[in-house]
Amino acid sequence: MKIRFLGLFFWMLLVEILAAQKSFSGKIEYEIMMEGDVSPIVASAIPEKMTVLVRNGMIREDLMGQIALYNGIEKTLSLFVEGGKRVAIVQTSAEILQNEKIKQLTIDSTSETKIIAGYVCQKKVVKYFLNQEEVVQSLYYTPEINAGNAYQMHAVFRNINGFPLEYEMYMKGVRLLFSAVKVQEEKVDKRLFSIPKGYEVYRNNQ
Repeated sequence: MKIRFLGLFFWMLLVEILAAQKSFSGKIEYEIMMEGDVSPIVASAIPEKMTVLVRNGMIREDLMGQIALYNGIEKTLSLFVEGGKRVAIVQTSAEILQNEKIKQLTIDSTSETKIIAGYVCQKKVVKYFLNQEEVVQSLYYTPEINAGNAYQMHAVFRNINGFPLEYEMYMKGVRLLFSAVKVQEEKVDKRLFSIPKGYEVYRNNQ
């Protein structure tokens, strides 16, 4: 049993070393499952899918037209809605850290693994306090997908050495489970990682 565990450890270490040498470019599709007692109106407003694009240290999350752009090069997070008001909000990593509401964050590694969208993923247990309430959640990540420092603006994801393919979020008693169902390496247009022309940009210092 110890030999098998050591073999798995060295395999994961080797994958991390190799993955660090190659930046991932492509699309990741997630399914979103909801658990909790919510009204049908609220449930209908929660999206069932999310699409994530990755390119050269940049990440674009698309949640039913709600766009989040993580730029690990410029160290910014941009938020806007496609088809809505042509307004975008931009925050720097320093501003996000200063205003972070998550406190006493700890991330513990485990020996548990599973296959997600064709990738071997390792489980981590995440604990933190949010609004004085303790939150415990799990996530599975793969070191095979290298997105650079794009998620350094994310309180949890910046502390894992890889890319999350399954994770939980809690919103007012509702548990949302994001699970990757498809990972496709492909070229991604760099224009998708910029705020579209015609949007009015607001920054925290304005």
